[in-house]
Amino acid sequence: MSRSSDARPCSWPSRRLRRSFPARWPLLLYSHGLGGSPLSESYLLTMARFASHGYIVAAPFHADARISRIKLEDLGDAAYLLTRHEELVEMQAMRPLALQGLLDHLLARPDFEPYIDTERIAGFGASLGGEAMLLLAGGELTTSLGQSRRQVLKDDRLRAIVTFVPYSGVSRLPAFGDDQRGTAKLDVPYLAVSGTEDRIAPLSMTREAVRRMRGTRYLVSVKGMGHGANLPIMDEAYAWYLTFLDANLNGDRAALSRLYRASNVIGGDDDKL
Repeated sequence: MSRSSDARPCSWPSRRLRRSFPARWPLLLYSHGLGGSPLSESYLLTMARFASHGYIVAAPFHADARISRIKLEDLGDAAYLLTRHEELVEMQAMRPLALQGLLDHLLARPDFEPYIDTERIAGFGASLGGEAMLLLAGGELTTSLGQSRRQVLKDDRLRAIVTFVPYSGVSRLPAFGDDQRGTAKLDVPYLAVSGTEDRIAPLSMTREAVRRMRGTRYLVSVKGMGHGANLPIMDEAYAWYLTFLDANLNGDRAALSRLYRASNVIGGDDDKL
């Protein structure tokens, strides 16, 4: 194979070529599950997949165990829940504050801010991260065992939310106050993918939280799916996520039409919208 005599070393694209790329990209805030880390394999795979579709992905380390006991396994743990419930509330409230702080930090940095489209900021939450995203958007958090509730904050920069097995509480302690009334003022477009056999984040609790929202909202139930990574169904979950984000964040009318007509993912598991 020959090479031209005037060949030059490889260099960065010219200024003119670089202008062909989008000036700004959508940002996806990412919130992991209870006691997790954004560096675990399943979360890294998820973040890389969103990044491959053109999203800047930002994920904080929530470090839940620094604030509250994160496992309730015996009578001693149950006593902790009854006597020191305020620490569990503080841990849940810290998550949306951390997400807001991360967003503020990125938008204040000259090496990040010019590349972020502030009109296209979305959130992804897994398990307790799903609760955190609703709290970031203005949902009201259960603050007592009597199911009283209070808003942590409301960040209007969040334009869409997608979640996987989102935690919405349990029957005796809903995440968003009595009868999940703390989601009633939420109008940010929302999509949840939940499992019918999830005992940690019961589908029934998420259904009630979604029912009370006043904005565009979708709940996809996957028959037989429990809590956790659930890698076999992730392809169809991404089909929902990316179509939803294209429709509700990126202004893709064709995606909106597909989402409007959809009831399940062809070739996927037994999922139902």
